[in-house]
Amino acid sequence: MVSRFKAAKEKEGPQILFSRCLCDYHAMPPNASIFTSHYVVNDVSLFALRVHDNVSEKAVVYLSSIGDAGNNAEDNAKIIWMHCLSISYSPMYVDQNCHGVTTDWPRIPLPDQRALLDNSVALGAQVAALLDTEADVPGVTSGTVAEHLRVLGGISSTDLSVRAGWGSRDSKGRVNPGLGKTETRDWTGPEKEALRNGFAAQGIDEARGFALLGRAIDVFLNETTFWACVPEAAWDYVIGGYLVIKKWLSYREEAILGRPIVKDEAREVTAMIRRLTTLILLSDRLDENYEACRDNCYSWPTP
Repeated sequence: MVSRFKAAKEKEGPQILFSRCLCDYHAMPPNASIFTSHYVVNDVSLFALRVHDNVSEKAVVYLSSIGDAGNNAEDNAKIIWMHCLSISYSPMYVDQNCHGVTTDWPRIPLPDQRALLDNSVALGAQVAALLDTEADVPGVTSGTVAEHLRVLGGISSTDLSVRAGWGSRDSKGRVNPGLGKTETRDWTGPEKEALRNGFAAQGIDEARGFALLGRAIDVFLNETTFWACVPEAAWDYVIGGYLVIKKWLSYREEAILGRPIVKDEAREVTAMIRRLTTLILLSDRLDENYEACRDNCYSWPTP
């Protein structure tokens, strides 16, 4: 998990990021901190490596008080960290706690019922899968991709030179984002139909689905090539203070990268669009989970 102890400004989106890779110090401004879900210790007495869950003794007591703690270290770590992830990606949590997470670490409410925690952990696992760019997500980035996602983020041409002004270097060599080029438009008839089917499959009201996603945006690499049909909400999605897709593009400007992007890199943007869209469509379920955990919060015993 990656987080930070303060933010440069309010409303910087979720303040926890899941990754299986080491991250840059500035993955989140002002400084990112990495928390491993578990760690390995060399037990000299047993001539073996032992896995320890990276959770406190109080957390284990909490798990035991509402039901059996996990059977092994990885279970305990997964329960706690996946719950943190599901809560932190609730738009309602981000909005209601924006002042607090600006000045300190995110505070996560723990539910006092095991069923609520289990539901939260399951949602957190879905969020983790969508954030884990090192692994495909069946139905989203691999296998039979859902109909409503197939219409999103397709590349319009084979010219993959990024020259739309997405990034530039300053006098100190630092990469700064640029304005780039986008065109906002209404959804076409076939796009609307595919999205309607996707909303229906997930039990999302049609009007609510379109309200969550916004209009369609075409995002240009250069004068002629663009990623088509990017939901406004996916383009505007912020994690830890950075616009996810725009941040990626700023480092791929040809003047900075020194070459056009390759097909796999272009497909990575398509995958980002579909991952973020799927995450956005989880918003109401994440909010309901946060409300339930907030309103049925565990009370820590008085010492």
